[in-house]
Amino acid sequence: PTRPIHYEGDQRLETADVYSRMYPSLDEIGKIVAAKEPVQAWGKTCEPQKYGAVPFVLCEYAHAMGNGPGGLKEYWDLFYRHDCLMGGFVWEWVDHGLRAKTPDGKEYFAYGGDFGDEPHDGNFVCDGLVFPDRRPSPGLIEYKKIIEPVKVEAADLAAGKLVIANRYDFIALDHLLMSWKLEVDGKWISSGSQPAPRLPARKSRSITIPFEPPPARSPQIGNGKEQDSEAWLTVSFSLAQDAPWAPRGHEVAWAQFPLPMKSARGQSLPPASLRGRGASLRAAQTAAARAARDEANAVEVVAHERDERAVYERDTPLTQERQAPTAAGLCAVEDGGRLRIAGPDFDLAFDRIRAVITSWRHRGQPLLLAGPRLNFWRATTDNDRGGWQKKESDEWLKAGLHWLQHRVEGIEVECLDADGASIVADATETATAGGTGADPHGHARMLGAHKAARAVRIVARVRIAPPMRGAAFDCEYIYTITAEGAVVIEVKGTPAGEWPETLPRIGLQMTIPQSLSRFEWFGRGPGESYPDSREAQRIGLWTASLDDLYTPYVFPQENGNRSDVRWVALTDARGAGFLAAAMAPSESSQMASANCSAMAPAGSLAAAERPTLNFSAHHFTTMDLENARHTHELIPRDAITLNLDHRQHALGSASCGPRAWPQYWLRPAPFQFAIRLRPIG
Repeated sequence: PTRPIHYEGDQRLETADVYSRMYPSLDEIGKIVAAKEPVQAWGKTCEPQKYGAVPFVLCEYAHAMGNGPGGLKEYWDLFYRHDCLMGGFVWEWVDHGLRAKTPDGKEYFAYGGDFGDEPHDGNFVCDGLVFPDRRPSPGLIEYKKIIEPVKVEAADLAAGKLVIANRYDFIALDHLLMSWKLEVDGKWISSGSQPAPRLPARKSRSITIPFEPPPARSPQIGNGKEQDSEAWLTVSFSLAQDAPWAPRGHEVAWAQFPLPMKSARGQSLPPASLRGRGASLRAAQTAAARAARDEANAVEVVAHERDERAVYERDTPLTQERQAPTAAGLCAVEDGGRLRIAGPDFDLAFDRIRAVITSWRHRGQPLLLAGPRLNFWRATTDNDRGGWQKKESDEWLKAGLHWLQHRVEGIEVECLDADGASIVADATETATAGGTGADPHGHARMLGAHKAARAVRIVARVRIAPPMRGAAFDCEYIYTITAEGAVVIEVKGTPAGEWPETLPRIGLQMTIPQSLSRFEWFGRGPGESYPDSREAQRIGLWTASLDDLYTPYVFPQENGNRSDVRWVALTDARGAGFLAAAMAPSESSQMASANCSAMAPAGSLAAAERPTLNFSAHHFTTMDLENARHTHELIPRDAITLNLDHRQHALGSASCGPRAWPQYWLRPAPFQFAIRLRPIG
């Protein structure tokens, strides 16, 4: 015949010329490739001598519904490895949403049931690689990367030697231009271009990129300590001439490799424009304040080293003293259920009852409105909610992961000197504030007020559990607040009792002012990425607005995660805000000094070994996204919800296909991570 016949229902190959399956697992594909035993589908058995003698095609293998599909790479590794695999089809090309408007003019995309139609499939028709208006979804960008026709592997990176493989079946690489660039900490160092090597279809060869080794350097991060830089080589293949389907310069393939550098400490750095901001250590007052009125109209009393006091209104930062400062330490005052900490340029309030920061200001600017607090929930995706197999969302909801309660079981507070040793106040033992205080006589207890006080450490033991369930997370927060205003948070947790086999996420969630809507980060970008859908995002220095971080899926759900992030800066229009950097937990134990010297052990850290975090930020809360069914139902709030996550669960393709591959699952297991927050600007 001139046209091969495909029919998935012909599982005995009585008529079809190719064997076909829909959404097989990787194990099933391996069994079919081996062709050593009978296989079954649709209640029918096919013998290996039949299916092993014809090509095998996946009539569907990925379902592009909402945030996903994940796990494409593993399929394509098999496709390229075995000639008997023809490939497969993604369901489908476009979301079938129809443009609609609310009575007040808000535009959105409608789907099944929005027109009074019965029966209907709801948003199951919104399962394409492009949105209804034909904008590419993150899934299409990931798919393009996965199927790219040129593969590049490292041979000897120090010498610039790579291996190029032509994955085209019929054509050479003559139509492509190869270019490369070398970056250190996201900054351009050198670049070049040349015609792609003359390489026939399905062949490979070695090439050498003529770059100079990256400079060995140890830049400053504004705390007087060395940190490692990161060097990355990016190789790109683009059209050398216009083609009927794309213009000259259109990128068809790329690869990226970390390069060794000679410097040997710490994590990668913010760019020079962000280094050193907020690191000045002016003299600090040596006593502290307590509230004398209610939270809305309280006054603060600042006690200076010689017991000098000045009274300020509630909205005046502790650091705006009227007299010239005389010391370089910080002070801490315990006032009932609140702990107030102040340094040269900052003040911070900590709720001892709930073990959470309630305020953090730098030079009078609010940086934090609530949190950080451990969070295990995400707005469920279509893949979390759907599928023929076990539904992740059902298991998570049954376990109560969406309504976890935090119970504080113990708090310890101490002031530390530069060597991490505990010290006591050298001013008064109490700071009279004329109201209900830490003792029955209206006094706030002075925990520390000394020029040698370089940090305050708070250890909080918290049990996090859903109502009416026996399972819990036994957690410990260790906060280290330094004289420069940095806050280091090390978190440890151990699951107790029975939990589902996966968790949505593990991380810290907080609320920050809406003015901090400009983002710069070093990590994967510019788009969103997840454990099983991140190949299309390259390591670099990226910037985005808050709106840019949001992906408007037709049915609102988890979105906008950026992964493998070394640090992220959140600033306002003036460049003021704070920086969040991932740390190894072993580093955070060394954070007692005021300069916050988060130093790793001597020896270079490879890019894969560096501590990283995930971040996302939205105008909406997690439950706003969870409860909405259309984008117009999301009402922007007057503050930003920021997630700094240790890990996220994978996406998978379970809205119609398989769950995420087990290697990407976020399992309930003991965890430990650390994040440093530092004012900038």
